[in-house]
Amino acid sequence: MKLSQTKLLAEWTKIGYILFVLFFAFVPMFFMVVVSFKTNDQYILNPWFFDPISEWQWGNWAIAWDTVSGYIANSIFVSFTGTAITIVIVLMAAVGGQVTGIFILRNFIEDIPKELFESAQIDGAGHFQQIWNIVIPMSASIISVACIMDFLGSWNNVILPLLLLRDDELLTIPVGLYRLDGEYVKQYGQLMAGYAISSVPLLLIFLFSMRLFVKGLSAGAVKG
Repeated sequence: MKLSQTKLLAEWTKIGYILFVLFFAFVPMFFMVVVSFKTNDQYILNPWFFDPISEWQWGNWAIAWDTVSGYIANSIFVSFTGTAITIVIVLMAAVGGQVTGIFILRNFIEDIPKELFESAQIDGAGHFQQIWNIVIPMSASIISVACIMDFLGSWNNVILPLLLLRDDELLTIPVGLYRLDGEYVKQYGQLMAGYAISSVPLLLIFLFSMRLFVKGLSAGAVKG
């Protein structure tokens, strides 16, 4: 009986933790969508809930789309390219003999049996062949975690594009959103609509890669 109660308590604890995480994940998103349909006056009077549909400010989304739509392709290109380059460099460094600051892959790859690499060397496999035939297949789950994390970092990067890019047509979404952040008066509805639009690609990527992400984290925990 006590064992059943312990299991039940453990299950409810897990459920409570999941609900806690979901609350803090979705409440800001809900708030963002609510504010995106308001003027500043509506936001001040009723910041937490939707106004009647007849009072929704659809123009906020039109303005936000006109502002950021031209930067979506730039952000996708920069994020995918940056992630690909980073993962290649990370793989090279994490098989390499010297310790680098790449903790995720370094710690995971260190646990791959050295006998596999020694056998590959005996068979004449070079450094790149070992990476392709041993490291990547055995580390696919944790590599997916690194890809997702790096993609998110590249997508949300503001400072580097702001410093390097001068051509307006090459700007990324985070830099483009500054145009909606007024110098004197912030139009919160337009700003939230812009954030909502820019978050759609991230949500889609996360939904399609969530299984790999969870699998990678689980694999990393087991390795640890």
